[in-house]
Amino acid sequence: MLNFQSWDEHYEKQYWESPDREILHLHDSVLNKIESGDLVFRRGHGWISDVIARYSQSGNLDLSHVGIIIKNDDQLKVFHAISNHTEGYDGIIEQPFDKFLKHCEKNQLLIIRLKDISQTQKKQIETSIHSWQLVNPTFDSQWDWKDSSELYCSEFIIRVLSDSAKVIQLPKDQDSVNYFFMNLNELYDFPNRKIIYSTFH
Repeated sequence: MLNFQSWDEHYEKQYWESPDREILHLHDSVLNKIESGDLVFRRGHGWISDVIARYSQSGNLDLSHVGIIIKNDDQLKVFHAISNHTEGYDGIIEQPFDKFLKHCEKNQLLIIRLKDISQTQKKQIETSIHSWQLVNPTFDSQWDWKDSSELYCSEFIIRVLSDSAKVIQLPKDQDSVNYFFMNLNELYDFPNRKIIYSTFH
């Protein structure tokens, strides 16, 4: 007998693979604007995505997941922390950008650049991502950002960007740090962000 999470993941798989579902495709003019270090947000499908979209953000966009893009030789890869036992995911994965888009619900997508990131910082971001891959933490279903032995999606991004690259700085006081880690909009509403692409108007 399937437990509820396994049932939901099985239902998600059927939904994503449905031939009747619209899949978002971005024009080359958009793809050419994307750079390493850009963040991509999407709205997923299923009860876990519903909970995240409703309770893990105070912003006005309907989003539930985030990854970070690395561009090498004009190839776009998305690195993100995710758990789906039906698909065999549990932790940090690397996906081609178009495959990441296939799990975007109802064309709800946002790509941003937090600020002008130097080439040195881009290399540091990539190094940090690969360092986390070597550690290979599992997905944190308890959303405990104080324990980095497991990582949920936005926690992974925050740790990468606040590590050696210093693209973002964490707040000083504990309450603000807690809010920063627990609210997805703290990333997509980041000061001085630049919107590369958005389906929201």
